[in-house]
Amino acid sequence: MRNTLGIAVVVGLMAGNAGAEVCDVNPIMTELVDGYTVCASSALPAGKYSYRPAGVFAPDAAGWCEGVAGDGTGEWIELRLNEPYPLDRLVLYNGYVRRGEVSYSENARPRHLLIETDTGLSVFLEARDTHEPQELLLGDFHRLQRIRVTLLDSYPGSKYHDTCIDALFPDFEAIRTLEWEQMQESGG
Repeated sequence: MRNTLGIAVVVGLMAGNAGAEVCDVNPIMTELVDGYTVCASSALPAGKYSYRPAGVFAPDAAGWCEGVAGDGTGEWIELRLNEPYPLDRLVLYNGYVRRGEVSYSENARPRHLLIETDTGLSVFLEARDTHEPQELLLGDFHRLQRIRVTLLDSYPGSKYHDTCIDALFPDFEAIRTLEWEQMQESGG
């Protein structure tokens, strides 16, 4: 299995275009998937850190923070897979967290989310107000290529209005786990 991580900027005239779609490529190469693109409706302009969509998949990044005035209601982040893949969940690390900093409660965190896919699936979810990983369940497995997560409202930040997501990614292993369990149950 080959696994590489890098970031290539696809769209955006400057880092962190507030109010303009911004996209980054995750060139991860594994036996399951050959990269995908992450786009967002906006991104907080870069200062000390970059808050582009790539932040949700780069382990040393600052996550993604929307870049419009207010708490980002209506802003979205979208995963665009190169090929359809059977998915039943996303994994979310809510909020903005930098190692060694007290920043989680200072920024707004997604609360209610609308997840829409290229197959017409729409799911309303409430994210927990925790930085612990949480699964955003989509019901049964669906062969998906595009998954858009729209912010409907947020847990307020104590210092900043920007709504941030530390990590968001598809659980590519879930289908293999299900297939393994079914094989074990059937005696295979």
